[in-house]
Amino acid sequence: MPGDETYGYTRGVNLGIKVALDSDFPWKNIVLLNSDTVVTKDWMKGLSDAIYSRTPHYGMVGPMTNAGSYQSIPEFAIATPNVLKDGWTPQHMSDALFWISQTKKGNSVIDTRLLNGFCMMINREVFFKIGFMNEKLFPIGYGEETEFQLRLHQAGYSLGIVGSVYVYHQKSQSFGTSTRNTLSKAANKILDTHWGRELEDAKQFMNGVHELVTLREEVKFASSLPAITFEKEVVETKDSLESFLFVLPKKPNPLAGGVISIIDIAVGLAEKGIAVQLAITPKEKVEHYKEVHPYAHSLSLFWGYDEEYREQHLAARAKKFQFIVATYYLTVSWMKDIVKASPHLKPVYFIQDYEPWFFKEESPEYKEAYASYDLIPNQVGLLKTNWLRSKVESNHRLPILKMIPGIDFSSFSNETFHSIQDDGKIHIASMVRPRTPRRSALFTLKVLNNIRKLYPDLVVIHIFGYRPNSIETFGMSHLVHPDFKTHGLLDRSEVRELLAQSDIFVDLSIWQAFGRTGLEAMAARCVPVMPILGGADEYCTHLKDCLLVSTNQYAGNADIVSAVSREIQQIIKNPKALAAMQHTAQEKARRFTLERQTQSTID
Repeated sequence: MPGDETYGYTRGVNLGIKVALDSDFPWKNIVLLNSDTVVTKDWMKGLSDAIYSRTPHYGMVGPMTNAGSYQSIPEFAIATPNVLKDGWTPQHMSDALFWISQTKKGNSVIDTRLLNGFCMMINREVFFKIGFMNEKLFPIGYGEETEFQLRLHQAGYSLGIVGSVYVYHQKSQSFGTSTRNTLSKAANKILDTHWGRELEDAKQFMNGVHELVTLREEVKFASSLPAITFEKEVVETKDSLESFLFVLPKKPNPLAGGVISIIDIAVGLAEKGIAVQLAITPKEKVEHYKEVHPYAHSLSLFWGYDEEYREQHLAARAKKFQFIVATYYLTVSWMKDIVKASPHLKPVYFIQDYEPWFFKEESPEYKEAYASYDLIPNQVGLLKTNWLRSKVESNHRLPILKMIPGIDFSSFSNETFHSIQDDGKIHIASMVRPRTPRRSALFTLKVLNNIRKLYPDLVVIHIFGYRPNSIETFGMSHLVHPDFKTHGLLDRSEVRELLAQSDIFVDLSIWQAFGRTGLEAMAARCVPVMPILGGADEYCTHLKDCLLVSTNQYAGNADIVSAVSREIQQIIKNPKALAAMQHTAQEKARRFTLERQTQSTID
């Protein structure tokens, strides 16, 4: 501005406003911005859009900040400013606010009665109706913006806090702490004298603005994530693979075969240099995953989040990936909302079983599982076996990609495999899971008892895979003979060790879409007995390296128990044939490596 005169703060502000209003350019809004601020990308456009976001237009708006009383995030701050987390910049906070606003419906402007004076955008028409800042009452500054806002509200204008805009404020730099405190006390006395009742009403209104409380909670959550999560630049869509986010169901068991299969795929992709993570809820589960899968943890594969904020967590994380992968029917519906918010994402459903069969037909769960395959229009299915592919394609429309199944064969390289000659015994290991009806625990135990009765001195029965007391809870204790070796729940290394010390592995589930433990048994030179219904024939051949038996007709039929028992007897009573099948099984299993699985996934 022209002239050499030294102005007081308030008069200087008014002169600047008048110069702008009298200029040839038709300014629509006037911004008052402290010198101790750091603005962010598109901040001015965000404020301007907010002023005109409704009719009648707002008279004044301001942004969120780290130090601006009611506008402060993530904590309300007057004396002590919020400090940015390590790795976070003002722009990251701005991007996080923008993301939060995108997840909400409607306007991101929050009605208010007071605004902090560090950054204010004022509709130009306001000055022509109520005048300028009060130079007489506040010549030096501090308090003039509050008095102006009270007059603005009195004239019928609305004020708004723009929840999607962030400006960083290095508090106390405009005046300094000591001067600011002195001016504050003087200003409060003047305001109380001239606007006491109106100011008290305004403060009571501000204390009831629940939208600000909610926004602070959302920002606290957002700031718990890596800053890069909220960068506005969207991952460029390419035909080549870049990154995968696998979404696991709630409370996933890190020892479950399906989870292990997902981790194996993720490890293989990570070793190829492809970015990949597993989203796990609740986030406390991650610690268990780190313990059970230390190598996967070393690759930073596990990311935990709070179930309460699942939609926000997953939407924020998924922005940085190209592919988002559902792993269970419930996670497909989660994925649908995320894909809608981030159109660049390519949805994939990693199908490990035909999940409608988990439930009674016509039940709500059956219907939801059945609908999941066609829930997202451009969703692609990824699976391991031709049996499962046929099942899905015959009932649903989604396109299917089939991968070559694989396991970590190297994990068996240090095992010493059992031989019948070692102790003159045939060791049979069997998975027994009473809590899961399709695993046919009752049928399995009856067959094992038949085998024990026929060969009490030759066969040693091992059972595993069940939780403590579950056999008792489901009334099957009488079928667990005292001679049975009971192992309960085993981790991966313990399962490998048991299979390596066994000659036959028995899985008498009604069906197995893949049967991972059957392939692991083959890698351990152990002959698997698997259900004929399912995808086990993807990796084994009946009577050459495995037995495929009919298990789906049991329903309490003793004849089916006898029939399956007789089939297993055929290899028990012929040790040479059993040894030959063990050799063939191990050689066959060598074809199904994680390397081939990973490459087929990429291809």
